[in-house]
Amino acid sequence: MGFFDKIKASLTRTKQQFVERFDDIVRRAEEPSRRARAVDVDTVDALEEALISADVGVAATDQIIRAVRDRQTHGDDPDSDVTSGLHSKWPGAGPRQDI
Repeated sequence: MGFFDKIKASLTRTKQQFVERFDDIVRRAEEPSRRARAVDVDTVDALEEALISADVGVAATDQIIRAVRDRQTHGDDPDSDVTSGLHSKWPGAGPRQDI
Protein backbone atom coordinates (compact mmCIF):
# COMPACT_ATOMS: atom_id res chain seq x y z
CA MET A 1 0.00 0.00 0.00
CA GLY A 2 1.49 3.30 -1.09
CA PHE A 3 1.70 6.53 0.88
CA PHE A 4 -1.36 8.14 -0.73
CA ASP A 5 -3.37 4.93 -0.34
CA LYS A 6 -2.63 5.02 3.41
CA ILE A 7 -3.76 8.65 3.63
CA LYS A 8 -6.91 7.88 1.68
CA ALA A 9 -7.71 4.89 3.90
CA SER A 10 -7.14 6.98 7.01
CA LEU A 11 -9.40 9.78 5.76
CA THR A 12 -12.08 7.26 4.85
CA ARG A 13 -11.99 5.81 8.39
CA THR A 14 -12.13 9.32 9.90
CA LYS A 15 -15.12 10.23 7.73
CA GLN A 16 -16.92 7.03 8.64
CA GLN A 17 -16.28 7.60 12.36
CA PHE A 18 -17.65 11.14 12.12
CA VAL A 19 -20.74 10.02 10.20
CA GLU A 20 -21.40 7.33 12.81
CA ARG A 21 -21.04 9.86 15.68
CA PHE A 22 -23.27 12.36 13.87
CA ASP A 23 -25.91 9.70 13.18
CA ASP A 24 -25.84 8.68 16.86
CA ILE A 25 -26.27 12.30 18.01
CA VAL A 26 -29.16 12.86 15.61
CA ARG A 27 -30.79 9.54 16.47
CA ARG A 28 -30.73 10.39 20.20
CA ALA A 29 -32.03 13.93 19.57
CA GLU A 30 -34.90 12.62 17.47
CA GLU A 31 -36.15 9.94 19.85
CA PRO A 32 -39.92 10.34 20.24
CA SER A 33 -39.54 11.19 23.93
CA ARG A 34 -37.17 14.07 23.10
CA ARG A 35 -38.60 15.47 19.85
CA ALA A 36 -41.24 17.62 21.54
CA ARG A 37 -38.52 19.40 23.50
CA ALA A 38 -35.99 21.92 22.30
CA VAL A 39 -32.51 20.67 21.45
CA ASP A 40 -30.80 20.12 24.78
CA VAL A 41 -27.36 21.16 25.94
CA ASP A 42 -26.04 17.58 25.77
CA THR A 43 -26.99 17.31 22.10
CA VAL A 44 -25.38 20.64 21.23
CA ASP A 45 -22.24 19.74 23.20
CA ALA A 46 -22.01 16.32 21.54
CA LEU A 47 -22.42 17.87 18.10
CA GLU A 48 -19.80 20.52 18.84
CA GLU A 49 -17.36 17.89 20.13
CA ALA A 50 -17.90 15.71 17.05
CA LEU A 51 -17.33 18.64 14.68
CA ILE A 52 -14.17 19.82 16.46
CA SER A 53 -12.73 16.29 16.67
CA ALA A 54 -13.45 15.82 12.95
CA ASP A 55 -11.33 18.93 12.34
CA VAL A 56 -14.18 20.83 10.71
CA GLY A 57 -12.66 24.02 12.06
CA VAL A 58 -13.62 26.41 14.80
CA ALA A 59 -15.35 28.95 12.55
CA ALA A 60 -17.48 26.35 10.76
CA THR A 61 -18.29 24.60 14.05
CA ASP A 62 -19.36 27.90 15.62
CA GLN A 63 -21.58 28.65 12.63
CA ILE A 64 -23.23 25.22 12.76
CA ILE A 65 -23.77 25.33 16.53
CA ARG A 66 -25.15 28.86 16.27
CA ALA A 67 -27.62 27.70 13.60
CA VAL A 68 -28.77 24.79 15.79
CA ARG A 69 -29.20 27.11 18.79
CA ASP A 70 -31.02 29.69 16.65
CA ARG A 71 -33.53 27.05 15.57
CA GLN A 72 -34.06 26.25 19.24
CA THR A 73 -34.30 29.87 20.41
CA HIS A 74 -36.51 31.20 17.64
CA GLY A 75 -39.06 28.44 18.06
CA ASP A 76 -38.81 26.91 14.61
CA ASP A 77 -41.22 24.11 13.81
CA PRO A 78 -41.00 21.67 16.75
CA ASP A 79 -41.70 18.78 14.38
CA SER A 80 -38.62 19.67 12.34
CA ASP A 81 -35.70 17.36 13.01
CA VAL A 82 -32.03 18.17 13.54
CA THR A 83 -30.98 16.78 10.16
CA SER A 84 -33.49 18.83 8.18
CA GLY A 85 -32.37 21.89 10.11
CA LEU A 86 -28.77 21.30 9.08
CA HIS A 87 -29.84 20.54 5.50
CA SER A 88 -31.70 23.85 5.31
CA LYS A 89 -28.45 25.72 5.93
CA TRP A 90 -25.95 23.21 4.52
CA PRO A 91 -27.56 21.04 1.82
CA GLY A 92 -24.71 18.51 1.94
CA ALA A 93 -24.92 17.96 5.71
CA GLY A 94 -26.07 14.81 7.36
CA PRO A 95 -25.84 11.14 6.65
CA ARG A 96 -25.24 9.98 3.11
CA GLN A 97 -26.42 6.74 1.61
CA ASP A 98 -23.28 6.10 -0.46
CA ILE A 99 -20.91 5.62 2.45
